Amino acid sequence: LGMVSINQLGVGKAEGSPTLTEVDLDSDGVDEYILENDSVKITLLATGGRVIEYFIKSRNDNALYKIWPIKAVDDKREYRKRGYYPYGGFEDFLGQASMETHKLYSAEVLKKEGDYVSVKMTADYYGNILEKTFTLYGNSPLLEVRYAFKFINPEANVIAPVPILVL
Repeated sequence: LGMVSINQLGVGKAEGSPTLTEVDLDSDGVDEYILENDSVKITLLATGGRVIEYFIKSRNDNALYKIWPIKAVDDKREYRKRGYYPYGGFEDFLGQASMETHKLYSAEVLKKEGDYVSVKMTADYYGNILEKTFTLYGNSPLLEVRYAFKFINPEANVIAPVPILVL
């Protein structure tokens, strides 16, 4: 789209020993990624490249609403992508919900050990590339999510990261 925006957030020196685990929690053949430190346990889905759980250990509570891995009863019907149902968590809506919600992202573990852990998820939407990099540091409950876009279609130039919270 001919635009560039670079931002930076400082959260302090990276310390601690977070963990990153790849596991297929729902036995669908697609791995989920669990990032964990002393404060939080975060589960990422490659489906939609989303944060499905943000579990706060001190409260013994998942702050995000989720219905995953439960699916709508009609999820196998023809043209399902034109319909919408949430998985929950921290979802993004790109262009429109049916364009982004159920896309399977390719996932790459960037850093599995040390003072932070990181996973990059990438998807191609009809030539429009969306990349998300999730990073958890050992000494912070904050999850860093960095976006990179390479869009060729102007109608895909709207993205709405939406945390679906439990109230």
